[in-house]
Amino acid sequence: MEEVKKIFPEELEKMLNDLPGGSLKILDVRQPFEYEEQHIPGAELIPLPDLPERLHELDRNVPWVVYCRTGRRSEMASKILMSEGFSDVSNLIGGITEWVHGTAKGSPDSGIVVFDDVQNVPDLLAVSYGMERELQKFYSRFEKLAKDSELKEALNKLASFEESHMKVLSHKYEELTDENLTNSMVEEIFKHQLLEGGLDEEFISGEIEKFQSDIYNLFELALSFEAQAYDLYMRASRNVKDEEVASMCLTLAQSEGYHMKIVGRLMDAHVESNSQ
Repeated sequence: MEEVKKIFPEELEKMLNDLPGGSLKILDVRQPFEYEEQHIPGAELIPLPDLPERLHELDRNVPWVVYCRTGRRSEMASKILMSEGFSDVSNLIGGITEWVHGTAKGSPDSGIVVFDDVQNVPDLLAVSYGMERELQKFYSRFEKLAKDSELKEALNKLASFEESHMKVLSHKYEELTDENLTNSMVEEIFKHQLLEGGLDEEFISGEIEKFQSDIYNLFELALSFEAQAYDLYMRASRNVKDEEVASMCLTLAQSEGYHMKIVGRLMDAHVESNSQ
C-alpha cells in the first residue's frame, strides 16, 4: 500500500478557502466527547472504532482529510480508507492540536433543530436571516451597555456587519419569491430564536464577561460565531433531503467562511493598533 499523504494545517485552511463548499471532505475520527469539545468546522464524525462498519456513509469520489487529536488515530483511519479504495486521502499533521484556524463546538446534531420546519430554499433563507438578526440584536444590546468607547465601537461594527448579512439574505429571498422578507414571515419559520450558528446565549454565557473586559476576546467570540455557523450549514447540507436546500446550505457555509476571514482581519487590526 502506498504511503499516506500528509497535509499541514495551513495547507488545509487554504484549500477550504479556495475550493467550493463540499468539494473537500473532513473526517474526525476521535470520540464523540472530543468532537463536542471542539472540532474543525464542517467535519464529519466517525470514531475510529466505528469506521470499518460505516465506510458506506462516505463519498469515495471526493478528497478526504482525516484528523484526530495528534495524528496517530487519523493515520490508521487513512490507511483503512485507502485499503478500501478511497483514492484521495490525506492525514492532518498534528491533528486538531495544531489547528489554529477556528473551531466549532457541539455534537453532530447541535443546532440542527433550527431547520426542522424548512421545506425549501426561501424557508432556509428566512431561518438564516433570523439567526443573523438575533446575533445583531445581541451585539447591539451589549453596545448600549458598554462604557468603554473602543468596546462600544467594536460592538457597533459587529452589529453593522450582521445587518449587512441580513440585507444579502433578504435580497436573495426577494429574488426567489418576488416578496419582501418581513419579520412576521421570519417568525413563522424561525421558532427557536437561536443566535447565528444555532447557539443560544446559555451556550456562550461564560464568554460574555470575558469580552466586556477585553476587545480581543470579543473578536474571538465573533470568530467563533462565524465558525459555528459554517459548521452548522455544512452539517445541515448532509442532513436535509431536498437537494436545492442542501446546495444553498453549502453556499451559506462558503459565505460564513468568508465572514470568518473578515473577523480575522478585524482581530489582526486590533492587535496591530495596540502594539504600536
